[in-house]
Amino acid sequence: MRQFGDDASALRALEWKFLGFLKSEATVAGRQYVCRQLSVIGSEESAQVLAGMLGDTATANMARYALELIPGRAIDETLREALAEADDKARVGIIGILGIRADEAGAEAIAGYVTSQDQDVASAAVTALGQIANAAATKALGEAKDKTTGDLQMLVLDAYLNCADSLETKGDVEGAAKIYDEIYKSNVPAVIRGAALRGMVFCSEGRAGEIIVDVIRGNDAEMTAVAVGLMSEISSDSDAEIAAVAAEVKNLPPVGQVQLITALGNHGSKVAIDAVVAATGSDNVEVRIAAFGALASLGGADVVGWLADSAGRTYGAERERIRETLYTMRGQPVDAAVMAGIANASGKARVELIRTVGRRNITGAVDVLAKTAVDPDRKARIESFKVLREIAGEKDIAVLLDLLMTAGSGMERTEAQRAVTAAMGNMTGEEAVDLLIGKLAGATRADATVDGRASLITLLGQFGGEKAFGVVSAALEEGDAKIKDAAVRSLSGFADARPAEVLLYLARNAQSSTHKILALRGYVRMIGLSPVGTVQMVRMVRTAMELSSRVTEKRLVLAAAAKIPDSAAIAFVDECAAGDAAIGAEAVAAHGEIEKLLKTVCFIEAEGVLAGSIANVNGLGAEYDESADCIVGWQDENTSLSWKAVVNTPGVYEVSVIQASQEQGGSEYVVSVDGQILAGKVKGTGGEANFETVKIGLVTIDRAGIYTVVIEPKNKVGQDIMNLRSIRFVRRAIKHLLQP
Repeated sequence: MRQFGDDASALRALEWKFLGFLKSEATVAGRQYVCRQLSVIGSEESAQVLAGMLGDTATANMARYALELIPGRAIDETLREALAEADDKARVGIIGILGIRADEAGAEAIAGYVTSQDQDVASAAVTALGQIANAAATKALGEAKDKTTGDLQMLVLDAYLNCADSLETKGDVEGAAKIYDEIYKSNVPAVIRGAALRGMVFCSEGRAGEIIVDVIRGNDAEMTAVAVGLMSEISSDSDAEIAAVAAEVKNLPPVGQVQLITALGNHGSKVAIDAVVAATGSDNVEVRIAAFGALASLGGADVVGWLADSAGRTYGAERERIRETLYTMRGQPVDAAVMAGIANASGKARVELIRTVGRRNITGAVDVLAKTAVDPDRKARIESFKVLREIAGEKDIAVLLDLLMTAGSGMERTEAQRAVTAAMGNMTGEEAVDLLIGKLAGATRADATVDGRASLITLLGQFGGEKAFGVVSAALEEGDAKIKDAAVRSLSGFADARPAEVLLYLARNAQSSTHKILALRGYVRMIGLSPVGTVQMVRMVRTAMELSSRVTEKRLVLAAAAKIPDSAAIAFVDECAAGDAAIGAEAVAAHGEIEKLLKTVCFIEAEGVLAGSIANVNGLGAEYDESADCIVGWQDENTSLSWKAVVNTPGVYEVSVIQASQEQGGSEYVVSVDGQILAGKVKGTGGEANFETVKIGLVTIDRAGIYTVVIEPKNKVGQDIMNLRSIRFVRRAIKHLLQP
């Protein structure tokens, strides 16, 4: 009986009341509630009443629930007594309860029902015997496995395995192994034999390798697959067992070899490496791929050169697997072997090792690759520059610039330029430009260095700025065709809009048709970079379209026009749609893009309003409330709001925030425009719908353009920051500003 301390008498009295309730004409729901309570407080006294409910379909499940949980021998005895008298429906329930309660005394009685004509009774008996798993249950199931068929036999075999598992758990490893072996050697389905094989391996410490080898030699493909999957059960220090298993690789068909090689790789024991290396010479490509893959964990520095050579001689999936092995083998010795191997390798193998440096991120290999970057083999040179782009840093820029000055043409020079750009990644634009200009000034004008000087001019355009523009535009006047070509290309891809007028001139007047096209394309790029208003941007696309004679450039112009938030841009693309059928579809699409853009920007002329309805919310919490026409729910200090504002009239603008706050004022925020910061403070207005205009300061817009305006909180006093309706800009006259 469960121990309930001083309350035991009261609980027993309650139990009797519950039992009386069950004997009454109570509802099913009421009985169900009482059975749940008895499962907690019930004792052996409840056995008879609950057992009597098992024969009624309406109450059987609730009675079973209680009987399964109430402890005590009397419960088991009552259930055993009821078993013989019960009908088949009730018998299924009683057997199930005895199984869950693991009633060892009931095993013999239950065993008698394994041969019942009622399949539900027989199945319940088999399941219960597997749960009881004592000697009597084990004996009964062992006899039943050869006398049953179909689904019932499968159930018997599963229960018999449960008995073996129970023996192993209790420490009777020998008894468990006997059952596993008996089942494995029986004529039973493969899934059951596989489970038995797992049991054999699990409880055969020190013999797992021997068992796996025996199975492999048995030439049973299904069991071999199971055995191979059990490789992980072999102790990591059992080299002899692993070696014995590895020796069987050659005796298996290709599918089995792949399975075993993969398992050996996963196990990671180095004693298997000879067998795996031998498998790389198989006639079967899948076996070779598996073997090369296993070397990722089994191999080391001693196979680096051989793997690189193998990668150079193979193709497709096999080569990719070899490469992956080279990239993932662990350890600094492997890195050292890769670097050392580059000097001794040649041809494709050398290229593979160079590529491996990048994939393994061997940053100490810059000096090694500086040598292969001038290798007689063009592929080695190109691959070296590709990898230097990944591993070189700012400290290596001088070396890279020297290599760039002597790099060959075409792809090699392009990769060299990319390597320099990547190494300069952490430098400021001004620092990079000064370094490039210094290198350019030190270069001679001999023909041998023309390509190098051209590359430096090309790189200057990537960083932009006034200094770079001056040097690159001056290069247009040089007589060398390569230098002039590099200057045009550099200006066309310039990082800022400084070359716009020069490019326009070249698009009109360059002697080379190629340079005209490059300059025109560069000028179109400048439209999006130029610090001008939308009016000027529309003028630029019109000019560009007038200079465009090919459909390709006309489409680029329309793409630039589609990003201009101005009704004049719509008029322009409509003219294009009507006047040139070759670009009509693109012009119509541009019209749609501009219309969508106009809905997301604000226009500031003499006055302008940045409405909350089109604000971009950057973060969480804030949202536009259409009914209140404002931004609400603004509680997170990490959330900001931003707008795109078109300003076509430069000047000094007074900035005001239209806000409401039912909380006390005091929350601080800033509004930023073109690098100018205005500090504001929320004013308490006494209600979330009482909006007031709060002036926060002046900003100077000295050029027309498209600006980003951002408002973000800095210090929140109350729960919410404020309800924000809009931000207003009003241009102020100079004389007004001078008034006291």
